[in-house]
Parts: sequence; C-alpha cells; structure tokens
Amino acid sequence: MKNYEICIIGLGNVGLDLALNFSKHYQTIGYDINKKLVEKIKVEKKKYLKNFEAPKNKLTVSNNHKLIINCDIYIITVPTPINKENKPDLYSIIEATKLISKFLSKNNIVIYESTFYPGLTEEVCIPLIEKESKLKINKDFFVGYSPERINIGEESKMSKDIIKITSGSNKLATKIIDDLYRSIVKSGTYCVDSIKIAEATKMLENCQRDLNIAMINELSKFFKKIDIDTKKVIEAASTKWNFIPFSAGLIGGDCIAVDPYYLIHSAEKNNSKLPLIRLSRETNEQMVNYVYNIIVKELSEHKIDRLAFFGISYKENCNQINNSKYLELANKLNELFFVDIYDHLVEKSNKELNLIEIRNYEKIKYDAVIIGSKHEKYKKMNFKNIKNKKALIIDIHGINLFSNKSVL
Repeated sequence: MKNYEICIIGLGNVGLDLALNFSKHYQTIGYDINKKLVEKIKVEKKKYLKNFEAPKNKLTVSNNHKLIINCDIYIITVPTPINKENKPDLYSIIEATKLISKFLSKNNIVIYESTFYPGLTEEVCIPLIEKESKLKINKDFFVGYSPERINIGEESKMSKDIIKITSGSNKLATKIIDDLYRSIVKSGTYCVDSIKIAEATKMLENCQRDLNIAMINELSKFFKKIDIDTKKVIEAASTKWNFIPFSAGLIGGDCIAVDPYYLIHSAEKNNSKLPLIRLSRETNEQMVNYVYNIIVKELSEHKIDRLAFFGISYKENCNQINNSKYLELANKLNELFFVDIYDHLVEKSNKELNLIEIRNYEKIKYDAVIIGSKHEKYKKMNFKNIKNKKALIIDIHGINLFSNKSVL
C-alpha cells in the first residue's frame, strides 16, 4: 500500500463517508467550501468516527484550500443537480475542477465520483484541467471516474460495502485507481474498460429504478380505479422467482429523480431521443399532484382546520429533505390548511420548516394526520392517540397499523 495523501473535495454524504474510509489507511484531507458544515463535522467527529476506529485516524477536515496543495490524489464528490429547466447544473463540478487544477503536480490523479452523463469527464473536465493547470493528460496527470453507489439511510450499503466501479484515462491510471479503491472497499472492485462505461453504469442503475417505479405508479393509479390493492398484487407477483418488486411512491432526492435528466441531456447532445426515460420521469413527477388531489378530496369531506404531516425526508429512514416530494406535498397542503410538520430524523435547526418535536403531537388538537415518508418508526406508531379522537388518518403508503385511509 503506497503512502498516498488523498484529498476529498465535497463533504456531503458521499464525500464524508469516503473520507472516513480512506482515513483508516491514508493521510486524508476532507475539503468543503461550506464553513458551517466543516465546523459541524469537527464538532461531531467522534460520532462520525465511531464505526471507523483506527489506531491513529488520519482525517483532517477544512475549508482552507491551502491545506490541499501537496496531495497525490484528488477525489471530487460535489453535487451534480439540475436547474429549473431540468438541464445539468455543472457549476460545482467546474469550480471544484478549477480549484484542484491550481495545485496539480506531476503524476497526480483526479478521480470523479459525482454523477456524470457519459462523456462529461472527457469532454468537459479533462480539457478544463489542462487549460487551468497547463498540464497534459496521461503525460503529466491522470484522471479516473468511479461512480458513488451508497444508499443513504441504510448503513449496510455505504462505500466500503458496495462493489466499486473503477476506470481510468489509460491503463496505468486504471490500475492505480483500482488498487486504491480495492484497499478500502471490502466488497471489492469491478474495473471497466473506459471512463464512459463507468459514467453510463451509474446512469443505467438509477434510470432502471426510475422506469420500474414509474410503471408501478401508473398501475397503482389504474388498480385504484378498479378497486384493486396494488400492494397485494405485488406480494402475489413476488412469489414468482424472477419478479422484481418495486413500490409506488413519490421519487425525490439527488439520484433517481435527477440522473435521468442527465442521460436525456446526453442523448439530445448526440442527436438521439430517450422517450421511455423521459416518460418515466414525467410519470413520477406527476405523482405529487395525484396524491395531493386524493388527499384534498378526502379532507374536503370533513371539517379540517389543522393537520399534522409526518415524514418529509425524500425517502424512508433518511434525514435528507433535498428535492423531497413529501415536503413539496406538505407545502402544497399548507396553502389550504394549517399544517404542522413532524420528522424525527430531520434536523430541527431548519428554520424554513414548521417542524415540531414528535413528542408534542398528542398535545395539539388535529383534525387529520398525513403519513408521508415510510420511516420504520411510523409503522407501529399509534396516531389515534391525538386529542381529536375523530381525526382522519391518511397513510400515503399504507404502512401504519392504525391508519384508516391509504392513497397508494
């Protein structure tokens, strides 16, 4: 194992988890421009390190770019969101690339983990590095792409637990990068022939899920019209050995709800169309209004002044609200009713949310309760223990034992 000094650019869920893993074996610097985030990580370092015990942990976190000057390997894990037109927003990638380009020296390696459409590394990032650094690819520096595959909210599916896809700008880079990840990923690595294949792999993984969920969402709406319980259909179909179960739902977050737009953009650049991928996205985007209309119709049949909305993170057992369709739904309902929001996993410091401590819900008189995100805690929680005994309980996914109305 070589004595590399590694720099992780971007300390979100992906970057921090990666930095913690690398720091068990290598001198690692975690860099982020967000000073508040860096300070929070420093304060809570012991909590973050509880599952990453090492005789001498080698992690430094900072927002001071001077500390990253002498690194050997730069790994970029910044967000790749979309803009209001559903086009790729590459601002963070470009800025991070410009930053590390200032410090590159002979034989340094730059690895991208952010989600890219096929070709982005070679068409945008490498030329930008060459321009900013005055160095030449595969002569002075090397580049690789290794898509992140972690599952936020599931501790058994983090960077050390999932087979890592690796690729490089030439055979030497590919070998070094594959060996590097193999040294920290206990599940091993899978080396592909080109950077484009690695980029496309990530696209395929998330577009496949988006498409399958879109089909279930479409069928769920139809089955409801003809009075069929979709969940019972899925349970029955799951008895066949090769059936893959997916659930109807509201798809948010930074991956499944975003990545298809990157692939659609790539197709358009190459004079191609992906109508099925686009239709899947449209189907899933429409689900917020579908669920909203059902809830409003149900509420309109009762006298409703104040309601409680439980679960606003973008998926179950997760504390993230970025691009959350459950939060979007709660905000839409708040235009018609007074809505209090509860989510035991979401930070209470978010001042933009009308977020209330979960222990207080029995003290307030609610006319209705909406159960959104499928948090494990909500499955057995008795929502009938509220002051208004006649309160309507609407469970979007039908996970709760005590609810009297499900939507999907």
